[in-house]
Amino acid sequence: MTDTRTRFQEGMRVRCTALFAGIPKDTLGTVGKVATGRGPSVYCDPGKNMVFVNWDNGQQKGVFRGELERVR
Repeated sequence: MTDTRTRFQEGMRVRCTALFAGIPKDTLGTVGKVATGRGPSVYCDPGKNMVFVNWDNGQQKGVFRGELERVR
């Protein structure tokens, strides 16, 4: 599990650190924005626990922030 205090921003490169909803472990992606009730946001839920990611394998899904690691 990674540091959950990371501030995710649109365009940030991330890696999935766990198998989640069909996303293979170590898959890379880019944080994107999704429409919410308050306008576009990188967070999929009101509690800001899930981050929306455009995965390099063509999928677009939200993943729990603790299961993402920033790629530098």
